Amino acid sequence: MHAPPRTVWSSLTTTGLAVTLAACGGGSPCPDPRTCAGDTSRVEDLPPLTATAAPAWAEPETGAASPPGDPEFVELHLDISSPMAGYLPPDGDGDLSVFQFVAQNAAQHMARVFGGADAPVRWVGVGHELRGLGARPLIERGVFDGRSTQLDQSMERVLGDFRSGRAEAAALVSDLMATGDTTGPLPVFGALGEWLRSPDVRSGSFHVGLFGLKADYWGVRVRGCEARAPLGCRFDELRRRWVALETVQQIPVYVLVLGRGADRVVSVMASLQATVDELNRSRNIAIETRSELLTGATRGRDAEVFCRVGSGGGDEPGPQYALFANQEQQYCCVRDDPVTLSCNVEGGFQPTDARATWVVTPPAGGAAARGEESATGAGDAAVTPPEPGDRQEAAGGALPPTPTLPPDIDARIDGTRLTFVFACSAVRCASAGAGLELSIEATGTITDTGAVDWGDWSTETGEIGNTLQLQGFVDAVRIAPDRYELQTPALLRFPGRR
Repeated sequence: MHAPPRTVWSSLTTTGLAVTLAACGGGSPCPDPRTCAGDTSRVEDLPPLTATAAPAWAEPETGAASPPGDPEFVELHLDISSPMAGYLPPDGDGDLSVFQFVAQNAAQHMARVFGGADAPVRWVGVGHELRGLGARPLIERGVFDGRSTQLDQSMERVLGDFRSGRAEAAALVSDLMATGDTTGPLPVFGALGEWLRSPDVRSGSFHVGLFGLKADYWGVRVRGCEARAPLGCRFDELRRRWVALETVQQIPVYVLVLGRGADRVVSVMASLQATVDELNRSRNIAIETRSELLTGATRGRDAEVFCRVGSGGGDEPGPQYALFANQEQQYCCVRDDPVTLSCNVEGGFQPTDARATWVVTPPAGGAAARGEESATGAGDAAVTPPEPGDRQEAAGGALPPTPTLPPDIDARIDGTRLTFVFACSAVRCASAGAGLELSIEATGTITDTGAVDWGDWSTETGEIGNTLQLQGFVDAVRIAPDRYELQTPALLRFPGRR
């Protein structure tokens, strides 16, 4: 026995199949794909499509969203605590300070990306207090006179500027070593914690990026710590004392970028990376860098959806001969067989529950009536029929009830594959003048492929060359939605009766 021909409408005109196309339940005529332009072919693979997985949060947001204002300035906060002077060569030494060079370029990149000509850069010194440094400060050893490092005050000022609308971006250049009851970068998170749960961040409006580099450190000359000139001492944050240097060390320094718009925050970090890359090429050196958009998970993600149509409810559906489509991707069922729609979601999306959603499309200008079938885990669909007598108001009058919504869809989840089995008889005929569309909605998680491993830059024991408790800080700021909601455009469109 031969399989049915791929193109049927031009050849089957007097067979029993043609008779079944002439009438549907109750004797009403069925949609006829011959009225659509182009040949009609049996469906196997649906065209791939891109769906957006939007973040969803179980916990309520805190506070109010910052107003999108007309920014008056961009701020560059510079850590001016006394240990930071060690990133500059000793007096008379002609060596390049990578820290100094990157700080100056950070201000330029922030102004270019966020400010423009009308929003100048304001430099703020962060030591035992905050103080203005002027529009173009000279970054030299005499500037670094802070007796402590109040990084929490720096963040509180930045967030105040965001909430008032006075600014939409700021950057902090620091070794991320705060001074106070808690040593290390965690006080920065203490100031940011509530803001990270606010609509500013959870909506994807504001973002936090961390750019790090390992820069030469010559040390600081201080009383009570004898070091061999021209080198000085470094402050051991864990033991709270100065320690003499024996050689120039590579010690991390960071640019923490906060601002409205993920693309702009990423652009600043990319420009900083290009700056360092040019230094490496021009001076034949190898400055180590690392960067991450710590709030990147709050952005919507694109997920590619690939669907195959078959028959049977197994893992590998066989060929089907009920569902046909024309070149305009309009569909029609020519037999009453069950049809299996098997969709694989790529892009790191891991579904935990899913729904097949039918929408009845009324005549032009009318409202749409919806019905849906859902699956949780690997369970079957929970039937959600329309309420008896349900009528949707539309332009020009009320639509009839929607008996065309399929009464049952078997649905299941297997890894990243969503499988829906529906009766093709249910979509042979639509309401008078109306069509029918099928789409998929799903909830799940996404593997954060943008996460960077900062472990080898972090230390809990205070060894030189790493940052105390950096990993804990990154883990705290690197927020992730509780789940993502995926909704596809229409997968199948059944034309209404003409």
